[in-house]
Parts: sequence; structure tokens; C-alpha cells
Amino acid sequence: MNQQTRRALAIGVSATLAAYALGGFLLAPLVVAKRVTHALAQQTGREVGIGRVRVNPFTLTTTLDDVTLGQPGDTAVAGVRRITARHHFTDVFARGWRASKVTFTAPQLTLPAGLDWSNSWPARFAAVADLDVDDVTVEEGVLQVHSSGPASLRFGALSMSLRGLASAPGRVAHFTLSAAEDDGGGLTAAGSIAPSLAQLDADVTLEGIDLGKFKFSLGPAADFVLSSGVLGAQVEVIRRGDNTTIVGDANLERVAVVDAASAAVVINAAAVSAESLTLRPAPVAISAGVLRVLEPRLRMGRVADGTAFGGAWLGLFAPRLPGASVASERIEIVDGSMEWTDATTTPPVYVQATNVNGSIVQKDPLAPATASLAGSLMPGMTTRLGADWEPAASARAGAWQLRIEQLDATLLSPYLRAVANHDIGSGAVNLTLERKMINAADAYDCEIVASNMRLLRREQRDGSVAWPLGFAQALLEDVNGDSRIAVAVPSQQAGQNRRLTARLRDALADYVSGITLTPFAHLARLAGVPGENLAQIEFASGSASLTPAASARLGRVATALSQRPAVRITATGHFDPVADRDALARQQMRLHVALASGVGDRARAAESRVDFTDPKVISIIEEFAGERLRAVAVTAIAARFPQGGPDYYDALYEALVGNETVSRRALNNLARFRARTVVGQLVAAGIAQERLAVSRAVEPVAQKDDAVFVRLRVEGEWTGYPAL
Repeated sequence: MNQQTRRALAIGVSATLAAYALGGFLLAPLVVAKRVTHALAQQTGREVGIGRVRVNPFTLTTTLDDVTLGQPGDTAVAGVRRITARHHFTDVFARGWRASKVTFTAPQLTLPAGLDWSNSWPARFAAVADLDVDDVTVEEGVLQVHSSGPASLRFGALSMSLRGLASAPGRVAHFTLSAAEDDGGGLTAAGSIAPSLAQLDADVTLEGIDLGKFKFSLGPAADFVLSSGVLGAQVEVIRRGDNTTIVGDANLERVAVVDAASAAVVINAAAVSAESLTLRPAPVAISAGVLRVLEPRLRMGRVADGTAFGGAWLGLFAPRLPGASVASERIEIVDGSMEWTDATTTPPVYVQATNVNGSIVQKDPLAPATASLAGSLMPGMTTRLGADWEPAASARAGAWQLRIEQLDATLLSPYLRAVANHDIGSGAVNLTLERKMINAADAYDCEIVASNMRLLRREQRDGSVAWPLGFAQALLEDVNGDSRIAVAVPSQQAGQNRRLTARLRDALADYVSGITLTPFAHLARLAGVPGENLAQIEFASGSASLTPAASARLGRVATALSQRPAVRITATGHFDPVADRDALARQQMRLHVALASGVGDRARAAESRVDFTDPKVISIIEEFAGERLRAVAVTAIAARFPQGGPDYYDALYEALVGNETVSRRALNNLARFRARTVVGQLVAAGIAQERLAVSRAVEPVAQKDDAVFVRLRVEGEWTGYPAL
């Protein structure tokens, strides 16, 4: 090659290089700016701004500075300080967008609260993965998401690496991503992605993300707001086409839920964690194997005008969204607490439960949920709750059982003092309240066991009622010092809307009223003979000896008294003015005849029979008749029996019996002997003598079938009860 040829070649090469340089440095930036602006504007529907475009044809790099996306009044804004693309030499001649590596330096994306991602330009921009690029890198990025309030969630130091998008079979790339939230939280992710997000598999870790800034709405009518909550999670995100599933574990700390209308806190908790969490966005389906709530705190009750507060949190159990499925197989409560205040009562009621632990289990979303909770009302006291929730829009529980154990009875003293002029000096109470559903109406069973209760009587005030609580306690307290009350609270009638506390109070008052007004009916139930009248012990006319039936009844009385060691009994004797008088007169006449006949032993004489064929007896009867009967009476009897004989002397004997004088003192003594016989029998059955007394008073009573009796009376027996 001669010198001229070499010169021509050099000039050609120089011209080519000059033209290449001019095209690369001057013309290419104009083309790139135009094409990038058009493509982004068409994809996002927003204005595109580019500060400067530089192309270096020798280093095969393209640089775009100060790229922005948005328009006036647009709350969602994207921008990047610099985009650097590195190309292979062959990329210069390729059609479309082609690069070996693209680096985004300091990108920024700001999103408004409540953004509709299904139809927003950020979603469409995020789907632009059709660039033919081997390697994408994001450095020093910032993502800012605004909440419904003034606060926002801001991720800085965002970095991402996306490799192999162009070279992988099926155009699937692998990526890593990390970001730091300004308040200390962080985000990391790694996985694979296909163009247009048609396929995504990613392991995502979130730490310390403050979701409270977003004020998420909760409840079926968005009537609750998540006001605070710091999220940590390890999940796997899987997307196939339009279907996305998120699975893994999540933990939300420092949780507070407020009422959207009043901004009052209805529930807060130290943490809420979900194990085996599954989330499907469309349609919404959320499930968790175990949902654990740590240190939840509830405050509920009623103000003076009866308005309830705090109970609205139950609405969180209702479906969250129309058509949404929200379920957890098991909800565990750990170290919770609850406060209940009722200002409608006098004095106001205040109850605090602490150390509440338990679970709510629902194996199937269509099956009832079963709750089991236990906690402490105060040191030494525990409370237990078991309930079933039906799977319905209402959060109201179906059947449930509440049990309070070892409640300090002195805490009830102000309420007892207000109605009964009594204080409680000491004691403990166990309470079980069980709710049942009967034909869609609620009914309750209540059992109260008071142990070692000591009542203190107060001075009665004007207009107050002296309730017989000591008497009722004696009837209820067993040998172990336990007083047990079991009542049923019936369902409300149509149109009624009475509070449970009022219905329960009435049921307890009726129970106590029943046993104090009819104490022996209560004792009969204890003895296993409900309906039997244990208060009445029957005797034969003229007798103070127990019949077999009376002895058996006293045995049942002793059985009941042995179960109620504080009950004291007074026995009051009765006599029949007619039957007992006739029986005593007959006994006296038989004794007179026997003694006159020569029977020396008074006891034998009282028991001997009158023989109307014995000449000695006949002589004595004739003598007594002449002395004690009027002549006209004897003549009348003789006219009835003209032949004489045993019938005649029997008639004379009956006339003598009818003429016999029986004093009231004798009848009174008979009644007292009967009462002493009853007391003696009870003592023989093991009842302490000091628990029994014989009344000095006696009463005449006429009784059918010649049966007279001793009436037993429980000491302190009451005859009236106030209306509540």
C-alpha cells in the first residue's frame, strides 16, 4: 500500500470516526430523548421530563439525567437522578431497546394513600419489563408512600440487582432487593421474575415497618382503624398470571385499633403474630394457622346514661369485606387484660382481669368457633371463659360459660350494703354463668359457691329492709363452709329488653326468697324427699310416743340437719282439744278401774284392758256410775240394754269416759312431752343438743284422722320478703 493509499484510508477512517462521534455525541442523544419520552408517556399516561441525555459512542454508554414522571396536581411522582445504560457493540445495530446493563442511580417514587394499583400508572410502569437487558441495577433509591394523615412511609438506600433477563430461557431473571425505612425498618427480597410480572417467585423479609401510618380500615363497614402497628414478616410471594399468593409468617408489634368515629382505642396489644399465613388479594382471602395476640388490652363498660363503650371491638370478628374470606384455625391470647366499668349501678362496678390466656379455635370457616380463656381478677383469683361463636355476620357469641374462681367476697360488700344492711367480713366466691341458646333466645344457668362467708350486720336505716341473710346463709352453708346457689335465668319474653344483670339479680332474689319463706322445702330437697312436709311430725291421739312413720320422718330431718350445721330447730308441741281430750279421759278411766280392781302397779294399770265380764270390774263400774253419773243418764242406758250384760257395762264405761275431767294443763303437758320426744329422737340421730330447743308455748290444733303433731320451726324463719 503506497503512501497515497494510506493517506486516503486514514482520511476515510478519520471521517468515519468523526461521523460516528458526531452521530453518537450529538444526534443519538436527541433520538434517545425523543424515544424514551414517547415510550414512557405512552406507557404511563403521564408527562415525562428528561434533564439531559448523553451518549458516548466509544464507551458504548447512554446516560439520562434528571428523569421525572408526573404532571401538575399529580400526587404520584417518579424520578431518577441518573440512568446509565451500557451496550455491547452489536447493540448499536439492534432493533428496539437493547442493553447489557442498566443502572438507576437515586431513583425516587412517591405514592399517595389509597392508590388503586390495579389501574394506576405506577403499576403499568412497574410492568415494563420487556426491555432487552441482561443486568439491571438500582442504587440509592427512595420509595415514599403517603398515609391518610400527614405521616408517610419512606424507604431510603434502596438497591436492587436484576440479572439474566435477556439471556435466561423464557426471559426469567433473578433479582435481589433491599431498602431501609427511615424509622429503622427494612425490606429485603430475592427471587425470580418474568417480563410484565407474569411470573414472580420471591422470598421477602420485612422488619420494623410502621403500618400505623397508613391508618388501614378494619371491620365490615370500615368502622375501625389500625392506628399503630410495626410489621415484621418473612413471606413468599408467588404470582402466576393475574393470581398472587403470599404465604409465610408475620408479626405486628405495638398494635392499637381505634373506633373510626370517636377515635377511642378499642383494643391494643403488645404484638399480634400469624403463623402459616396465606393471603390471596383477588378475591380477598386471608387465613392463618395460628394467630397469637400478646398482651391484648381491652377497656369496656357503660357510662351513667347506659351508653356502652369499648364493646365495638367485637365487630372485628365479623367479615372484613363483602365476599372476603378471613379465617384463623387458632387464635391464642397471651397475658391479656380487660377492664369493665359500669357507672349505671350504685356503687359503680369496676372489674379488672389480668393474665388472661387462652385460645379461640375454628377448624372450619363454616363451623362455630370455640373460645377458652382464663385469667386473674386480682391476686389469687382466676376467671375462665368458654364460648362458641356461630359463623355469621354478627359477632355475638352463641353458647358460652364464664367461671370466676376465688373472688374476694369483701369486694361485694358495697353492693350488699346498699340493699340488705350487711357487710361481708371475709370469704371467697366461685361463680359459673353459662349461656344457652333456646329457640334463638338466650337463657342462663348460674351457680354461686361462697366459702367461709362471714356476714356483718349493720344498723338498719330508715326506709331500708332488713334482709334475713344470716338465716339464708344458715340454710345454704354446708359442713365445709360452702354456700351453693344454683338458679336458671329464663329467656326474655317478646318485647322485653332487660339487661342480664337485672335478670340475674331477680333470679337470685327469687331463690333466696324461696328458701327463706319455705325452709323445710329446702331441707326436704337436701334429704332427698322433695315435696315431703318435714316440718310436721304426727302422733297418735293422747300419745307422746313416736309412730314408725314419725320416726322415719325425723330420720330424714336429721339427714338434712347434718348437712346444714348452722341450722337450729325449735319444736312446738300441739294438741287436739277433742281427740286428745277423749284419749286422755279414756286413759284416766282405765287407770281408775284397774287400780280399784287391785292392780298395784300403776304402769300395768294404765296398760290393762277393761274386762266387762269380770264381776269385780262390773261392781266398780256400777259404783262409779252411781257416784259420777246422773240418774237419768243411767236410766237411759239401762233402757237401751234391758238385758244388761257386757254391752250395758261398756255403755256405762263410755258415759264415764265422757264425763271424765281432763285439765288444760294435762293437754299442755302432752304437747310438751311430744316436743321433747322429737328433740330426743334428733339428738339420738346425732344432732347436737345445742341446735335444738323445745318451745314453752303450745297450740291447740284440730287435725283430721285423729292425727295431732309437733311442728318444727327453723330458728330465724322469715315470713316476708321485699320486692326488688
